Amino acid sequence: MTNSGKNVVVVDDDEFMRTYLSETLMSGGYGCRTFPSGAAALGWLAAGEEHVNLLLSDLNMPGLNGMDLLRTVKAVSPDL
Repeated sequence: MTNSGKNVVVVDDDEFMRTYLSETLMSGGYGCRTFPSGAAALGWLAAGEEHVNLLLSDLNMPGLNGMDLLRTVKAVSPDL
């Protein structure tokens, strides 16, 4: 995903939206990683393998919803 330090994580349970956002971001020069759920994104973020500048999340998802995901990420990584 690393792309000149501009890395975005997209979390959405809708495959069309994940693909659309990812393609749009990458065409604008951003690195992009997508996840179908908050839990999957948290697992990857916890590994800390890549620097992330921005996280975009759907709010209404089954399981861990977007607001809970963002609260959890903010508590662990306040600069994100």
